Amino acid sequence: MLYDSYKNKFYLENKIFDFDKKDWLTIAEIPSEAIKISNVEAVEKLQTLDYKIKLPIGVIGTNKPNPQQYELAKNLGKALAKMGLSVICGGRAGTMEAVCKGIYEEGGISIGLLPEPNLENVNKYVSIPLATGFGLARGAMIATSSLCLIAIGGGNGTIAELANGLQFGKKIFSINSEIDLPNLKKCHSINEILDNIAKIIFNIENTQ
Repeated sequence: MLYDSYKNKFYLENKIFDFDKKDWLTIAEIPSEAIKISNVEAVEKLQTLDYKIKLPIGVIGTNKPNPQQYELAKNLGKALAKMGLSVICGGRAGTMEAVCKGIYEEGGISIGLLPEPNLENVNKYVSIPLATGFGLARGAMIATSSLCLIAIGGGNGTIAELANGLQFGKKIFSINSEIDLPNLKKCHSINEILDNIAKIIFNIENTQ
């Protein structure tokens, strides 16, 4: 991708990104001052503009992560915060705590949807805890309110939340997980996840 820092415009091949339509429009010529940047860097720049993406990234997964999964979730939270993106999750322990901790350490925003009608089980790193009282149905709320869903580990509950995501037309990803579902993209690194998120934000798949 190319970026013109003077006009805050993004280019891809012979196209310019239309902020309002969230789509690419063909143009005759790309400005010579445009510089090459990565998809992730493009999101970072986009998030400083009035057209920034406000939908949070949904992060779900096991409530009993192993040390590798916990660290992975924390580092994912940090990376998403650095991109200028917020996170929505279940707000309790395990993977949810880890990703919120990562967000917290980078000064980002996390939203925790608790299944209970109170905040007794909220983890201490959540920026905005919401006591829904909706039990397992809160998984559907996470799916509908997120830009996409990322699963770290997880079992039947995580599968149900991913299925909700598919039902609502969301892209779903997993890392360090044995879950296998149709249209689930298995990622092998945080960088791969971030690049996929950037492609969603900039609607890059539809340009190919």
